[in-house]
Amino acid sequence: MRRIIPVFMLLLIPLLAACSLLGQSGDVSPSPTVTATAVPPPDTPQPVSTIDLGLSEPLTPTKPVLTVWISPEILNASEAGTAVLQQQLNQFQADHPDIELIVEPKAVSGQGSILNYLRTGRNTAPTVLPDLITLPADQLNIALNEELIYPQNGLIDTDLLGDLYPAGLEMALNEDQIHGYPFVFTNMPHLAINTAVYSGTIPLRWDKFIEIPEQTFAFPANGAPGATLLLEFYLAEGGSLENEAGQPALEIEPLAVALSQISLGRENEFILAQSSNLGTLPETWKLLEGGSATFVQTSAEQYLQNRNSELPVDFHSIPGPQRSLTPLVRGWAWAISSAEPGKQSMALELMMTLIEAENLAEWSAAAAFLPARRSAYDFWPSRDPYVPFARRELAQARPHPLNPNSKMITVLENALFDVISLNKTPQEAAEEAVAALQE
Repeated sequence: MRRIIPVFMLLLIPLLAACSLLGQSGDVSPSPTVTATAVPPPDTPQPVSTIDLGLSEPLTPTKPVLTVWISPEILNASEAGTAVLQQQLNQFQADHPDIELIVEPKAVSGQGSILNYLRTGRNTAPTVLPDLITLPADQLNIALNEELIYPQNGLIDTDLLGDLYPAGLEMALNEDQIHGYPFVFTNMPHLAINTAVYSGTIPLRWDKFIEIPEQTFAFPANGAPGATLLLEFYLAEGGSLENEAGQPALEIEPLAVALSQISLGRENEFILAQSSNLGTLPETWKLLEGGSATFVQTSAEQYLQNRNSELPVDFHSIPGPQRSLTPLVRGWAWAISSAEPGKQSMALELMMTLIEAENLAEWSAAAAFLPARRSAYDFWPSRDPYVPFARRELAQARPHPLNPNSKMITVLENALFDVISLNKTPQEAAEEAVAALQE
């Protein structure tokens, strides 16, 4: 018999698909489980279902099955976001009683990642593979090149592409192919300000910003967010990321200038010395809460998650050499992973439901993500001052050009740490960084 349970309750137990794959591929570890955060009230539409795992024999579906793999970062973004997504999935199931909708959590990194499952499963257990998946936007090219996902050309309306912010459109396209549809941005950097300490004007130029008297700034100079800040300065100075042969490379002069500008803030004690010991944004936020720093580097999702706390905080773009820095953002995208036209059609229908402007707005606001669609902001709270700010920043934002685990990120981290900890001059750190990439 079949037991019907809510989609996120089903995520509490080991999943049939994962077990099948693990039984045939010893180097794949199980994906994390998701804790249930909301149960639909009695009048909620028919919930998403799954196969009863108590049966010893595999079941033959009596109706078409649509399998969706979603990363825990999306499923568990927040309790409110989980509840909204569950409701939207349940509503889709109620509106499509002829489809069996199965939703499973899958990680996006490690041996148990979505891409690794797709690589191993297509030869060992193709029948349990998904039809629709979420992926970090920077994994779309890899997935498409390995034919783990399929282009959406002819499936996605041009109006949907036109509604994406420039960074989202760039993420979606690979030459002439639409390899996925970005639905949210992540890691958009900006300032968070303790307005109980400072409520004045924030200059758009970095050299003016670091001259604000009796105030301090903290950022993760020993981690990836700090490396991204340095990268934004480097690009603002005209630096390139490749040499003439198309290989990853940095230029000494613009990198030295970028490091010098940041170093000025450290030399006049505007940048807190302990920034060299900070590797993450949560560590930096604690200094804002504790009153040690007036300004900190934050991300959009961190700010949205914490702005309703007792701490009075405001936001501003990060000042740059001549004007505010161009934000570098990452994102999440929906991708179709089934080659069957019928499954592709079902997957597209669910994707279209979830990226519909009002649905995307409701979920993203609850989950504290920035929607990739312009029209979704029409359904965010109209009096929220963060909305016009996000619109302005995203209008100029660009996709982060580096993989989170790239060697160049590590090299930039090391250079910034050496300068902020006063171990090396900006020129020395720049020269060593350029040389390190050539090793």
